[in-house]
Amino acid sequence: MNSRLLKVGVPLLIAVLAVWLFFTPHLAFRGMRAAVEARDPEKLSAYINYPVLKENLKASLNAKLAQKQPSDNPFSNLGIAMASLFIGPMVDAFVTPQAMAEMMKGEKPRLLKSPGTADGASSGAGEKSPERPKTSMGYEDFNRFVITVSPANQTEAEPLGLVFLREGLVTWKLSAIRLP
Repeated sequence: MNSRLLKVGVPLLIAVLAVWLFFTPHLAFRGMRAAVEARDPEKLSAYINYPVLKENLKASLNAKLAQKQPSDNPFSNLGIAMASLFIGPMVDAFVTPQAMAEMMKGEKPRLLKSPGTADGASSGAGEKSPERPKTSMGYEDFNRFVITVSPANQTEAEPLGLVFLREGLVTWKLSAIRLP
């Protein structure tokens, strides 16, 4: 009796654990979404590795800036150096729980919205609640999980990539953002 229980129980337990481990980043994303909907910045911050996220975002912005500059212009290197001085403080101001919550909704963060435009208008209490953004999810490798988020009402908009890295066995934290 005990050997039969062991033969069935152990593989079943291993299968359940494997499935649970596979879905842990999905659970982290659901927790983030619940924190956004509840407007709970402390809970949202638990799912974000801010120091790593800021460094990755600074490196990504500097790389995009260097890629767009013509290399034959002697002043382009000076422009890149000057812009790099502004990127660090800008990213530090931009990567906040509120900005992250707006991006999770598929919206432009308030710092990027132009005043006086439809994008810059805040949603009032009498307005219809916005549609959920389109999302797709998948593993890139064992320790990297990417969620692409695009606004629900825009089909031509390039998606934003939220990159989660595994910390420990079951914990996932947002550690990079792939800009459109």
